[in-house]
Amino acid sequence: MDPELGVELGKLMGRQGVKVRTGATLDRVERNGEGWRCYVKKGADEEVIDVDVVLLGVGRKANTDGMGLEALGVKLHKRGVELVDDTMRTHVPNIYAIGDITGRIQLAHVAENEGIFAVTNAITGSDRKTDYKAVPSAVYTNPEVAAVGLTEAEAKEKGYDVVVGRARFGIFAKAMAQETRDGFVKVVAERKYGELLGVHMIGAHVTDLIHEAVVAIKLEATLDYLADTMHAHPSMAEAVLEAYEDAQGHAIHKM
Repeated sequence: MDPELGVELGKLMGRQGVKVRTGATLDRVERNGEGWRCYVKKGADEEVIDVDVVLLGVGRKANTDGMGLEALGVKLHKRGVELVDDTMRTHVPNIYAIGDITGRIQLAHVAENEGIFAVTNAITGSDRKTDYKAVPSAVYTNPEVAAVGLTEAEAKEKGYDVVVGRARFGIFAKAMAQETRDGFVKVVAERKYGELLGVHMIGAHVTDLIHEAVVAIKLEATLDYLADTMHAHPSMAEAVLEAYEDAQGHAIHKM
């Protein structure tokens, strides 16, 4: 996700009394009575933090031991099963793999999409593929964070001439009325033709709002097309429209 989202989330969580430590590593966790003792390292310094609950969110490692995959000729790599291509086929005909075991994007909705296409391909012999450039990411913090597509830095690394647009939710009537003014939308597009490359947002209900951008990126929509598309007033989606217009240099409000 775009680093600007992390900066904004840290600021807003700090306002709620949450202590955020950046550049730190959780070295180990030990039982401490009814709670837990966490050893946090930052450079050469170590900090000990006693807490009631530890939330484990470190990703997953494929568990392929004892499945007999190698005996079948299925190739493995350090993150799981190796695929031939995005049709979810392995190197063994008629054996497919989906989800976390492939070591790709470890999200439930990605696995669901891969599973649908893998079964379709296995039964019909077709070559349907998951579109990995249009995968929504959702973080259920307060406020929520959501993104799809390339960040500004990733787009530049891939050689795109990038244009960026931003808009804050707080300037729009619905955000004011329901007191959800925190957060913003950032869009990343290719400058010459305006193709949308990425959308990143933080704020109330953005894990629902992001799907407009998922469809737009999947359809390779342009800023002109998107900015000409009506968005209801009042709505939180007006910030998305304003971000499109900002990328074009036409925004009424400047962030």
